[in-house]
Amino acid sequence: MTEKIFIGNTKTHTFQDGGRLIKLGLPLEDLTKYAKNGWVNLIVAKKKEAKGDEKDFYAYIDTFEPKTQQTEAPKSPADSMREGYNPEKARIEDEEEHAPNIDTMNIHL
Repeated sequence: MTEKIFIGNTKTHTFQDGGRLIKLGLPLEDLTKYAKNGWVNLIVAKKKEAKGDEKDFYAYIDTFEPKTQQTEAPKSPADSMREGYNPEKARIEDEEEHAPNIDTMNIHL
C-alpha cells in the first residue's frame, strides 16, 4: 500500500435543516503536479476520530492504478460452472438425487 498524499483543506458546513456540505480548497500547483492525462482523482474521507466539528474530513490523492499485466481475464464462478454444464445430464442427476428411496421411505395409510 502506498502512502497517502494529503492535499488541500476541508471545512464542513452544517445547515439548520441538518443538511451538510464539505468545502474543499485545493492549491492549483498541487492539482497540476498530480494530474495524469488531465485528471486528478481525489478521495474525501471522514476522520476516524471525528469530533462533529467543521474539520471532520480530509482529502488525499487517489493513487490506485489497476494492474495491466494480466493477459487473460479471470473467470467468474458462473463461467467456470458453465464450461462443463450439460443441461440434460443435470436434469437426470437432479431427478436421481431427489427420487425417493423406497427402502427408507415410510408410507402411512
